[in-house]
Amino acid sequence: MTDNYRKHTPFLKTVASHYCSLGYDVSNYCFVFPNRRSGQFFKSHFENCATRVTLMPEVTTITDFIGDITGDILISPIEAMFNLFYAYCEVSGNKDYEFDKFIYWGNIILNDFNDVDMYMVDAESIFRNTKELREIATDYMSAELKQAIETYFNVRFDPTQENNDAFWKQFSTSSVDENGQVKKDYLKLWQQLHALYLEYNKRIDDQGLSYNGKMMKKAVKIIKEKSVEAFNHDKYVFVGFNVLSNCELAIFDNLDNKGMAEFCWDYNSPAFEEKENKGTRFLDFYIKRFPSSIPKIEKIESFPHITVLGIPSNIGQAKYAFTVVDQWVDSKEIENAGNALDTAIVLPDERLFLPIINSVSNKVPKINVTVGFPLRDSDIVSLMRIVARLHSQATRTKGEAYYRYYREFVRDVLSHPILKSLFPKDCTSILGEIDNNNIYNVPEELFIGTGFEDLFITIHNTQNVNEVIDYIKRIIGFAKKAEALSPAKNDLTKRDDDTENADLLPLQNAFIAQYIEVLHEIEKMILKYGLPMSEISIFYLIDRLTGLYTIPFQGEPLAGLQIMGVLETRCLDFNNLIMLSMNERMFPRKFYSGSFIPTNLRKAFGMSTIEHQEAMTAYYFYRLISRAKNVCLIYDSSTQAIGSGEYSRFITQLEKVYHCKIVHRNITLGVKPTESLNFHVAKKENVLEKINDYMCPDSDARLSASSIKEFIKCPLKFYFHHVEHLNADNEESDFMDAATFGSIVHDTLQDFYYPATVAQGQLHHKVYKSQIKDFIKNKLDVQLKRNINRNYLKCNDDELDRELNGEALIISNALKRYVLNVLEYDMGLLATESDFFEIYECEINHRLVLNLEGCPPFNFTYKADRIDKINGTGPLRMIDYKTGKDETSVSCVGDLFKPDKRKVLAIFQLLIYCNAYRQEHPEELIIKPIVYKIRDMKTSRVNINKKEIEDFMEVNDEFIQEMKTLLNNFFDPQLSFNQCSEGSEVCSYCKFVEFCRR
Repeated sequence: MTDNYRKHTPFLKTVASHYCSLGYDVSNYCFVFPNRRSGQFFKSHFENCATRVTLMPEVTTITDFIGDITGDILISPIEAMFNLFYAYCEVSGNKDYEFDKFIYWGNIILNDFNDVDMYMVDAESIFRNTKELREIATDYMSAELKQAIETYFNVRFDPTQENNDAFWKQFSTSSVDENGQVKKDYLKLWQQLHALYLEYNKRIDDQGLSYNGKMMKKAVKIIKEKSVEAFNHDKYVFVGFNVLSNCELAIFDNLDNKGMAEFCWDYNSPAFEEKENKGTRFLDFYIKRFPSSIPKIEKIESFPHITVLGIPSNIGQAKYAFTVVDQWVDSKEIENAGNALDTAIVLPDERLFLPIINSVSNKVPKINVTVGFPLRDSDIVSLMRIVARLHSQATRTKGEAYYRYYREFVRDVLSHPILKSLFPKDCTSILGEIDNNNIYNVPEELFIGTGFEDLFITIHNTQNVNEVIDYIKRIIGFAKKAEALSPAKNDLTKRDDDTENADLLPLQNAFIAQYIEVLHEIEKMILKYGLPMSEISIFYLIDRLTGLYTIPFQGEPLAGLQIMGVLETRCLDFNNLIMLSMNERMFPRKFYSGSFIPTNLRKAFGMSTIEHQEAMTAYYFYRLISRAKNVCLIYDSSTQAIGSGEYSRFITQLEKVYHCKIVHRNITLGVKPTESLNFHVAKKENVLEKINDYMCPDSDARLSASSIKEFIKCPLKFYFHHVEHLNADNEESDFMDAATFGSIVHDTLQDFYYPATVAQGQLHHKVYKSQIKDFIKNKLDVQLKRNINRNYLKCNDDELDRELNGEALIISNALKRYVLNVLEYDMGLLATESDFFEIYECEINHRLVLNLEGCPPFNFTYKADRIDKINGTGPLRMIDYKTGKDETSVSCVGDLFKPDKRKVLAIFQLLIYCNAYRQEHPEELIIKPIVYKIRDMKTSRVNINKKEIEDFMEVNDEFIQEMKTLLNNFFDPQLSFNQCSEGSEVCSYCKFVEFCRR
């Protein structure tokens, strides 16, 4: 660190010291600042610099100064949008345009109107130029404007067409009329921008409302006409301004001409010695036109100590920022850690606000937050955005009183952090009911009685004002309930930017409280103006209107480490400075001008352009770092970052243009992958008792083919699942999963080959080709529908015949194709109409003590998909249906017992089923195992060592030998339940991986 580095005097202290040393009373002066924070710091410096008792001069912001001059009431963003919409309807004659679509480009028009007034442009002249569409298209329209039009209106500009007639024709939301002409909705907008400007201003004038540009323009006129004696103050001192609008210039001019203005410019940076620096593009002109009232300002010869850190994570920047703070505390660079007012963390990207708040170090007990956080990024708005989507997709069958919601959206709502934290029991209960019953369309009445039922009561008619107002009140009621239930533990912010003693609020509550205010504003506007919409969804209207707001956080200004946005740093200086998001295209941000006025026209009329934005950003950066002692610039070095991990051009300029010695460091976050745990479960007495139950004939503990295969793959998983009976099932999918799909196919085939009536009445029965044909023609669709309703939609018995819709209807076609594959294959096995299948059984549960030669006897259960004979003769066929990608061939029997061999369960279980069935029916001399591979029925067989098995006894000796080794290991008290080998594919789908971390 630079211990001998000279400490520079803060700019505001220089201004305060100058006016305190004048020798005459300045208490009737008014100091005007770009923002409120700089005025608060100035007051502190003035108090410290004052050498005699004096009254504090008036301190205000440029916005408040203009408001005091005009006395106008500033219009809210929502009311501005409503008034502009009705002005558009009046001017265009289009009474049916959808308000939610209007918001997108309505906000652009409002900004354009504001800029026209702010830069004192003749509205008729500029909008007359703008409406000349062909001239704009050929001569004036910049690439930025073309991109804006393409983005906002979903149209495409064809550069091959000289006059772009086709482009302007497609620039419309309306259809082609009977004469083949495109209706001119948007063309009318371009042609009538001036008329819209006049109508909008007339509407808000009638209500006594105004907007920033209009107030500025009015203030210019008032100040020009006002006499010196009529002003409230002797002098107006404008401090720390840089890029000015034409209105501001005119205000400065008028007050200067009256001898009532003084100016303090903060231009003392080494970077500003270089006249090519964009930060001085406008400042040099202002300084010459309005000389500084401070005769001499301390010269800064060089830049501070600068460290540039590359961190491969956006969130990692926030985490590491306080590592740097801790280092500065330890090295005493931060002079007073208890009140680190000399240190600031600046956030060019406001999305890092929450991560930085969650990373605060305990070495700096006080922090102060001064940043504008977009309301659209808050948790409450993200929740309501999901709720809006939920309602927009809600359905109601004719005659039903309640709506039904799509399961995926319900899960998203119930899984949201706000609901999960405030209503955990209700959320868990409903999610459990949805999963257990596999409810696809969740009924509205399911949420009655919960703490959040208001979110699930939808609007029957979105065109009914009373219903809409009732819905908004329900949302407000929920938000107030959430605000009341939120734990008050984070006293970082105040929501009142004007009142320093405002009550402290928890961070989450600040978001909710602001959201409630916006909802009240929407309610008020709807009651005042009605529903400005045709087929609009009120749910999306609320979401889009809340996107217009930013939450201003204001803490105790003169206490603690400062966390600030870039705009809040104006006029302020810090010894220690951390700036995050120092990536190219993030800082400076890639400016995108959303405007209906082309860039060349804006420039010609003296309006703000991208150059103004670039000049402001450069000024803020170089001014801020110049008086600091230690500067740490952090950027996201990952290739996924904005700018592909490239650091800001400002860093390059510091090195290449200003020859700063910068220390570059790349930080590895040190996040290590979770280490796997090597452990096993020994067969101690209590475990051994459970294992021995499998050999006790009176016990319910029974092995199955699938559980044995699970033991082969991972003994530890077998222990968790079958010994300790922990649930390893995956949660229900939003769509039909493979297991449910297979069950429906199995059940449908069983309904035909072995219906319940047959199973109860006789031992064996016959199925002829004609019966298969009849089932396909007359019964398959009905039976398939019933099984889908039963197995997937979990319908009651009296609802099994209801018609399918949605995803279930779509997937029923695939299910039918699978069933037909089996039926058509079976018909091919019957040569004549007199041939038949003799069905022995389908899906019958067997429980027995299985005795395999040389193996310990064990309790076993099995259920064969189908056992039959063709024409009642030949081998008994042991059939297993497989709807997946199961193998029908293996190179040897030993492969069936290898943990890494996938998709061989069908062959394994058929061989053990054959042994079990032979034990129960020794008269069956030949049993043929067959895997029905339903995806590709021509491959249905069991092949071992490249030979189709006609009788399981061909490979049974080898199979028994492998089973002997396996069972001896299973029952051996000395052998533990071990994990599978590390890196096994078994772990990819195992829910118990959280235990062993494989």
